[in-house]
Amino acid sequence: MSEADRIRSVYAGDRYTLARADDWSAPYHPRNPKGLGRYQLHAVQRAVIAVLNEGDVDLAGRTVLDLGCGGGHLLRFLVELGVDPHDCTGLDLMAERVELGRRCNPAMTFLEGDATVTGLHGPYELVCQSVALCNLLGDASRARFAREMLRLTAPGGVILWHDIAIQEPRAQTRAVSPAEVRELLRSDPVAERWVLHKRTEQLVSYGMGWLADAIDAYAPHRVVQRSNYVALFRPRRRRFS
Repeated sequence: MSEADRIRSVYAGDRYTLARADDWSAPYHPRNPKGLGRYQLHAVQRAVIAVLNEGDVDLAGRTVLDLGCGGGHLLRFLVELGVDPHDCTGLDLMAERVELGRRCNPAMTFLEGDATVTGLHGPYELVCQSVALCNLLGDASRARFAREMLRLTAPGGVILWHDIAIQEPRAQTRAVSPAEVRELLRSDPVAERWVLHKRTEQLVSYGMGWLADAIDAYAPHRVVQRSNYVALFRPRRRRFS
């Protein structure tokens, strides 16, 4: 089974619902009062704002590509920050998510396809991915994904990165360490943030999201390790065949 087929099988069906208690993804639904979804969404959004500000990125007029875009939540957030929706393109393996993106965001372009072989010409001034590459378990597939990100980034453009960096082994995903990200993108980040620590889920489930927030904001990473990594890269332009 190819990586693409395996991912389709993992995410097939009505995922991210509250109706199926046995669904592994239910804790990440934003309406789950004891889940991580809403907290994680806000934590990542704060980190995205921080790295964009630190990298002095003006979003107005930029063309944006989101690989593994799902229903377009990251693109919608970037529109709130200044991107024109007509300049947004999203690509995802799952046909139902592409259709959801089109229904929710009629001004944007949504395409069904494989991020490791996009067939897109670009380039785009902002290329991003959010918890997409971790779904690729093989090194070769990860390298192809990163190669596409670099190929599609315009000269002077930036890459916005969010993925799981520290995680117990799972059948669905494999963590992507910052060192691996640097190697894949052949550059160092111009800004980075860590979010979601080991106790986040417990604190949120017990109604103490405020404490999870405080730990995220103030505890040094060497003391309380976070699981998710948000970073901004400004790669040097290279030739790709």
